[in-house]
Amino acid sequence: MPVTRSLRAIALALAIASPTHAADWVQTSLPAGWKYALASGPSGELYATSGGAIHRSLDEGLSWTAVGHLPANSFAHVLAVSPSGAVYAGDFALGVFRSVDGGATWSGNLVDEGCNGLAVSADDVVFAGLTYTGHGKVHRSADAGAHWQAIELPGATPSFATECFAFGSGGAVYAGTIDGFFRSSDDGLTWQGSSTGLAGRHVRTLAVAANGHLFVHNPFPAQIDGP
Repeated sequence: MPVTRSLRAIALALAIASPTHAADWVQTSLPAGWKYALASGPSGELYATSGGAIHRSLDEGLSWTAVGHLPANSFAHVLAVSPSGAVYAGDFALGVFRSVDGGATWSGNLVDEGCNGLAVSADDVVFAGLTYTGHGKVHRSADAGAHWQAIELPGATPSFATECFAFGSGGAVYAGTIDGFFRSSDDGLTWQGSSTGLAGRHVRTLAVAANGHLFVHNPFPAQIDGP
């Protein structure tokens, strides 16, 4: 085999075998300053917030435009976008806000208190974990936040909030709380606790892979936050 061909073959084998490295990441032109939340829309648009200001990108993050601000004094720590393109922002103290024009203008508060966790399903159902009176519950809205149903999480300690959500197939919804993991098979209408085997009770983030496997993040070991 000629030397050139041999070197090419070795280079190709190394490229296939090598794992992805940090060098494969490219920083976008997001305006200066830290950004607290990021979400993507149904047409590939991206939204980012540093609290009150909302930025949007229509070219996969290559460029960003400031499109609007949340109501005065609100500070969004979580964003979610519905299949119809409505943008929801959750403020830890002031509640949930909604925009139907790409973040330019926002509705009044959709709940009466702060929002700890927020997500929108493929069926356009909004899920929220409320900061104060929502402990041990999931709040669910099937009409874009006009009305909410508070659904009890069985066995959850009333002093702990729901912090995160993820969605599977066939109406599966998953919720992470400071007091364990819960799952629903009927689009969030009923829930079951399922924390056996977790390293800790506090579930801070969730993710569902394409093959249906579920991943949870326990920020504290069992000896700190319970069995």
